Amino acid sequence: MKIKSCLAGLLVAGACLLVLTSFLSATEKRISGESLRGIDAIYVYVEPLSPDIEKLGLNSTILKNDVVVKLESAGIRTMSRDRWLREEGSPYLDVMIRVLALADAKEFIYSIDIAFRQNVYPLRIAVEISGASTWSTGGVIGITPNLEKIRKSLRDQTDLFINSFLSINPGYKRAVEE
Repeated sequence: MKIKSCLAGLLVAGACLLVLTSFLSATEKRISGESLRGIDAIYVYVEPLSPDIEKLGLNSTILKNDVVVKLESAGIRTMSRDRWLREEGSPYLDVMIRVLALADAKEFIYSIDIAFRQNVYPLRIAVEISGASTWSTGGVIGITPNLEKIRKSLRDQTDLFINSFLSINPGYKRAVEE
């Protein structure tokens, strides 16, 4: 009987922990999502890949184009670097992809993280913090023999941003900036 009551107690504690974790995660997503409210257009920056990976055909220009096409297809405006430099708050999507080629296995280990960054002003001090991350996908790690899978994974991570952006900005459908 003691074992059954211990198991029941563990199940209840586990269920409470699961509910609390889900609530905290949802609250964090709602708060970070709020940082996307009212953004008119976004600059996309893809951090450079290693020259070895670029020689294999995967480069930051291709990856940036993948992200821009996804954003614009969803109706989210993107902006040029020149406009971004003049834009209040300097909002940008920072795409960080790390790829390691495993020569013997002919596979690639990769990680992808997309962070929305912008200049912020903390309430406690009157100073601007440039490029603070206010939203992030949380990242993904994978292994594949095919570089195209990395591009697909990036598009999937971009969808997470698009869904968050559009959920906090209902009715946002803008023409793409020329």
